[in-house]
Amino acid sequence: MAKRNKVSNAKYIVGGIIIFVMVTSAFGVIFGGYADNQAKIKYNGFTFTPLQYSYRTVIDDRNLEFSYEPNQLESIKMPQEISALLERSPELDMTYNYSSDAAQEFALAIFQMQESYLPGIKYVRDGATGVNTYGKPVITCADATKNVPVILFTLGNETSFRLEGDCIIAQSMRLQDVAALKDRLVYSILGVME
Repeated sequence: MAKRNKVSNAKYIVGGIIIFVMVTSAFGVIFGGYADNQAKIKYNGFTFTPLQYSYRTVIDDRNLEFSYEPNQLESIKMPQEISALLERSPELDMTYNYSSDAAQEFALAIFQMQESYLPGIKYVRDGATGVNTYGKPVITCADATKNVPVILFTLGNETSFRLEGDCIIAQSMRLQDVAALKDRLVYSILGVME
């Protein structure tokens, strides 16, 4: 009989421990929220908070979300001449070929720069490299000047930036790389990356 009481007591103790762990876990989630699995990322004086599908930071009192954090984009080099051109120009004319396989990705990148990242900082004009049914102005690299450079989004055999005259060629190797180019470009304009 004494042996049976010891087994019953052991069951109660184990059951009590399990209940205690479950209840305290529930309180932890309710009062502490879901913990970020990743720590905040510091880069060049900016703090990036990892979210489920993006990274958030505060720049000039604005919460901005990016697809990539700067460390992930360091392999996409931004020549110093391009950074200087972006810094001094009040307007950026952005263009791409509307019949490109990446037309939707290019349009989204330009839209995000116009509406989310650069309002009040740079005037962004959206155009096309040729006559189009959308009523967009025709903008080509021939229209680029030192005061108003043209950024031409295009597909190519590598993801990179290069300068041809005053025209910045933002070349993407894959459709997924367009968001990386956009983030790298905005980081340079906002002073997060050089």
